[in-house]
Amino acid sequence: MDEIDRVSLAGFRLLAAVAKADGVVHAGERRALEEALGDAHKGLAERLLDEAIDVDAEVAILPDEATRARVYRSAFALA
Repeated sequence: MDEIDRVSLAGFRLLAAVAKADGVVHAGERRALEEALGDAHKGLAERLLDEAIDVDAEVAILPDEATRARVYRSAFALA
């Protein structure tokens, strides 16, 4: 598996948090997260969906407004 950088991982954790927000991870949400991660990170989606996520800590990792906006748009599309 290729390494995933800290900022990207924070973004994916935030997407996983959105997918879990209503208490049910729907098949489409799971599939979207898996597709976004790609084959290089197979299995990571399941681990992210299983772990507890501190949303505030993950948002704090995002380095700038443009990155936060990109993650927000992705999260909105996922929801």
